[in-house]
Amino acid sequence: MDLQVVCRDGMVRWKPVGPRGEPFDLVHRPAYTADDLPRLKFAVLQATGICVPPDYLCTDDLRNSRLAPVLPCWERPPARVLAVIPSNLVHARYCR
Repeated sequence: MDLQVVCRDGMVRWKPVGPRGEPFDLVHRPAYTADDLPRLKFAVLQATGICVPPDYLCTDDLRNSRLAPVLPCWERPPARVLAVIPSNLVHARYCR
């Protein structure tokens, strides 16, 4: 299950998990989207909306009160990560 799914009609679906483990399905049409995390962070710092950045990207801004958690008790669902490398590197010395 992914945190964010972009639908064909331009709607975005977030599926956070609540403090008691209850799932929530939030569907909205964003005014701005980007596939670049620093750009999204910049947009949020300009008060244009919300995003779900990775912790490493917002620690200083949270500590210095430039950003604030919107749903602090809610969590991202577990994410599936698929790591791949080109097949010609599988037997390379540094991949062992």
